[in-house]
Amino acid sequence: MAGLAKHEWARLKSNDSLECRNYHSSVAMDLSRQAPRAAKIHNRYLLPGEATCIDCHKGIAHELPNMEGVDPGWKVPPELQGEELPQASVFESLERFSQAHSGLSSQ
Repeated sequence: MAGLAKHEWARLKSNDSLECRNYHSSVAMDLSRQAPRAAKIHNRYLLPGEATCIDCHKGIAHELPNMEGVDPGWKVPPELQGEELPQASVFESLERFSQAHSGLSSQ
């Protein structure tokens, strides 16, 4: 399983996470609507092209394989190191998802 996951991560890295970008609208990446910490990290790494979605979001769509020895991809910027991560409730996560996808029609 880890071999397949590594293959897919490499494929997504090489195509700049095309499937992520096709699925998520530019509105979903509105930094002003993101948690401050997420917005800072996206601004620092994603927007200038230093990282792509899969670098930080491994396992977001599928269960992760054994990750022993796998670089997590994301790095906390020095100015955010030591900050406590905000804890989002399930309801906050669902609300953000709902807002990001409110323009979709159910066909």
